[in-house]
Amino acid sequence: MLSLKSANMCFVPGSCISPQTRFASKSSPPRNPKASLSPLKAGTKNAPPSNPPKAKVTSASAAKAKAKTMSAAAILENKKTQHDKSQHRYLEPDDFHTVEQSLDIPRLMSERKKLLWPSVWTILAVTGTYGAFAYMDANYGEATSPVALQLGRPETSDSRLLTPTVIRDGIKAAWQDIDKLTIGIIGFSAIIHVLRRAGLLSVVNLVHVSGYHRYTAFTYPFINKNWLHLGVTSLALCWILPGVVRHFDGDLWHTAAFLGGVSLTTAYLQHVVIRFACPNRILIERGAVHLCETIFGAYCVAYPNEKMWTPAGIVLRLDSADWGLLWFALMLYSFMRAPGAVKILGVLYGPVRFGLGAAYVHFDGKNKVWKPLVGCFSTRDTTALFSGQ
Repeated sequence: MLSLKSANMCFVPGSCISPQTRFASKSSPPRNPKASLSPLKAGTKNAPPSNPPKAKVTSASAAKAKAKTMSAAAILENKKTQHDKSQHRYLEPDDFHTVEQSLDIPRLMSERKKLLWPSVWTILAVTGTYGAFAYMDANYGEATSPVALQLGRPETSDSRLLTPTVIRDGIKAAWQDIDKLTIGIIGFSAIIHVLRRAGLLSVVNLVHVSGYHRYTAFTYPFINKNWLHLGVTSLALCWILPGVVRHFDGDLWHTAAFLGGVSLTTAYLQHVVIRFACPNRILIERGAVHLCETIFGAYCVAYPNEKMWTPAGIVLRLDSADWGLLWFALMLYSFMRAPGAVKILGVLYGPVRFGLGAAYVHFDGKNKVWKPLVGCFSTRDTTALFSGQ
């Protein structure tokens, strides 16, 4: 009875104490006497117990911890998504995403299976490109770079160290060596980029995707991802393209035909590689960086003993042939370590394009291909042929 009185002293009218506790016996003491005493200690009537049962406390704490964990995970995921989106926008502008959305995938896969027609089309396109520019050269030959009127290339220092004097002389020689074709390519690319950034031009049908449009093999070198891409490409063109123009006797038509033919050839080689190695891969080609690899190959063979500086050399200047061999070996080594289709595509993008330019100069494409072709369209030669002279 003492225990019953002690228990009943804690009851307050309208309290939440269970009947089992209210009529407890010696064998069944109150479950939580502290919870029963708390309303009287607080001095408030009809107040609920301040300490809930242990099971409820545990479940509430677990729920609270789970909510905090989910909230933290959501915040991290949101930050990661925002970072990915911002970086994706930087690497791939919105109109390049439109390219992927506009692709007719069944037709694209069907076109990628073909080999005969793309081969015929590439041969016809390269022949037509060389023929058209040779005709222009034969009939409008005055469009020759002024550097061809000079006796030789501006002299540069033979020093192997990059000194202020070497930098000054190099800038002066590069300024004297600049040609109209280099300025035209950079200016046209800049205009297209400004129009695209202003929303006045869509490049969806100008970038190159293997199996999509074949004519984009001509247009993709003028499309750039961002201003940094355009700046790097322009610097590379100013660095090496004027030397190749001079090697072609300042003939802008010949240089343009050479660049167009290389662009078409590498687009076809990419089609072959994708056909056999990675038919489901969507690659968007744009920018003249890959053409710069071909120009660099031609430059290294045309001026093998000329001292040249590249950012990789820091303060060293090596012969062009040495830079070419070093670059070729590094590119080949890095891509051979890559897996599967990436290896094949990497070799195509680097060493093969470099080799095309080097082979064209080494086997004297200027005298064995271009000059006979221009002679076929020359009005004077044609008149002499038909008059029997």
